[in-house]
Amino acid sequence: WNRSNQIAAYHIGNPLTAPGSNYVHSLAAYSGVIKIGYYGTTQGTLSSEDIDVFVDNFSVNTPPLCTNPTFISCTGVSTTSSIEVGWTEGTVGATSWEIEYGPAGFAPGTGTVVTATTNPFNVTGLMPASTYDFYVREQCPNGVDFSNWVGTATCNTQCAPIPAPWSESFSGTTPDLPNCFVTDAPSSPGLPFDDLWLTYSPTAGGFPSPGYALSGEPDHTGNGGGYLFIDCSTPNNSDVYFETPDIDMSSVFFPYASFWLRSENNNSPGDNVDVWVDVWDGAAWNDSVVFFNNDSTDWFFIEIPMSNLTINGPVRMRVTVNENSTVGSAFYNDILIDDMFMGEDPNFVQSCENFDAYTAGNLDAQTTDWNSWGGAAGTEDTEVSSEQFQSAPHSMKVHDSG
Repeated sequence: WNRSNQIAAYHIGNPLTAPGSNYVHSLAAYSGVIKIGYYGTTQGTLSSEDIDVFVDNFSVNTPPLCTNPTFISCTGVSTTSSIEVGWTEGTVGATSWEIEYGPAGFAPGTGTVVTATTNPFNVTGLMPASTYDFYVREQCPNGVDFSNWVGTATCNTQCAPIPAPWSESFSGTTPDLPNCFVTDAPSSPGLPFDDLWLTYSPTAGGFPSPGYALSGEPDHTGNGGGYLFIDCSTPNNSDVYFETPDIDMSSVFFPYASFWLRSENNNSPGDNVDVWVDVWDGAAWNDSVVFFNNDSTDWFFIEIPMSNLTINGPVRMRVTVNENSTVGSAFYNDILIDDMFMGEDPNFVQSCENFDAYTAGNLDAQTTDWNSWGGAAGTEDTEVSSEQFQSAPHSMKVHDSG
């Protein structure tokens, strides 16, 4: 067991490629039981302080009957039911491959196998908002044999719109945002995850958490749950946002959204970062429907009536923070968000218990004629609103103005 029989050496004259690659070495010169070691040395470097080497997916296999494909990856093209997978051909001119896939973490050999005749290849029939692992092997030039299976590429399908009412209390078990949420900072692509929006859970050890005045802050309901937060310490970015999933509001009479927010700068109270909310109406962004930059020493309730918007499809919210918007330092200013909701506006749709009876008639595509309306004595005035009836069955909306 020594370095005299090394099978590969990487150094300044034969460097490892960044950000990484798949390396294959023959063991044909060895037999019986062997073991393999990795050595690192600082010899020949000007400074080794910032040199890191990572090894993953190590395996010893029977030599393939033809060259394995490499660099299995997701191309970034996906839908709610499909993912496009690509790779580098093992043999130039190869035309046929097999792809095995299954839920993330599945045991190879137990998944679904499909034949691919193009590279990249679109794998269909998948479930929305799901994570899959993919392996690929290449058919050899003789048209009979195959290379070894190689992988893994792990990819997600897109999220299908979620029917309203929808709510999210952020009680996850990892710092990742809940499924179908997105967080980014367009002006600073590639930020580390801890400079973006995160989930905090008081019951999961090792979680990132807010600090300073909001250190150990319980969730808004006080039941030991979690919440979203962003740490506005350095580095500061002007557009760190998160987006909710798409919500199907087609069954909602009075569209509405709400959530709870905390923003506290204990170093400079009142000098708080800007927070704004945009709403996607299914076709375009409605910018800055909410703007907030106050110091809130308790949870603050944000309500967003959407009845004034033209809803053209699934709705989602985008919450953005400008960490450069304070007069002084935003270092001690963290933002917390909890208990998000999208659905029927509770301020408009009320119980109909105080209505005695109603009779409606002559409901056609242009008019709504009310024959009579009876209300209990002493009740508030009522308002009646109706859809423009375009097809049967007809429907109506009623709410109590009181």
